[in-house]
Amino acid sequence: MRTDHQLLEQLLELHEPWEIRAVRTDIHGRRCEVEVGLAAPRTWFGLVRKPSAPAVERGEWRHLNLAGFRYVVRVVAPASVSLERYEWTGEPEQPFTRAMSARLTRLLAEGVSLEGICRLFGVDPGEIWRLKRSLETRSVRVSPLDAAGAAPDAGAGPAAGAAPGLPEADDPVWGRLAGGDISIDIGVLSLKLLLTRVRSQYEAMPDDESRRLKARELHRFFVKNLRMLGAELQQLRASALREEA
Repeated sequence: MRTDHQLLEQLLELHEPWEIRAVRTDIHGRRCEVEVGLAAPRTWFGLVRKPSAPAVERGEWRHLNLAGFRYVVRVVAPASVSLERYEWTGEPEQPFTRAMSARLTRLLAEGVSLEGICRLFGVDPGEIWRLKRSLETRSVRVSPLDAAGAAPDAGAGPAAGAAPGLPEADDPVWGRLAGGDISIDIGVLSLKLLLTRVRSQYEAMPDDESRRLKARELHRFFVKNLRMLGAELQQLRASALREEA
């Protein structure tokens, strides 16, 4: 069980002193609830010390989909502990984590329909409207996970239009890669993890629009990390050329 928790902590990008306290999984509903809290302080001899302040429930937020499951993160921590810098927490009275809010905000800005977003993430339209209303009075911090989609990093590589040989975002090769019809040798671990997640969700998408959104995640990753994906890009280019032939 501890091994499962450690894997989930990596997926959530959870770091010390935070740890997963409990996990409740609904296999049929494809939903996973995760309780996160501070690890108990210990003495030099490994004995557990009494916390300096009592832990209280700080909130519960819908997080990003991971491996085909809808995740909900519940945080229990002392009231004095700030949660603002953690992507797996959200604003008070808001339904989504900061990472999820940033993802939804970017899709709305790109013109993706409300119906398409709700189908893709399994969220209620009313929660999306709550997020949109909050954007009228405050700026939602962009998640590092979504920065590639919002704007290319100046030091990470050229923009999509300036990337020689990189297929356009709407090229069918991205959908074939996401669906597993194309196999390439991957030497970058982060791309392996992303492709595993995308493929686990791609076939379960309810319609073509949702699948296109999934495929575009791969394109954004290549744009962001072009300099370290030379070998992978070469294979992808070859696949795209075979498609055109």
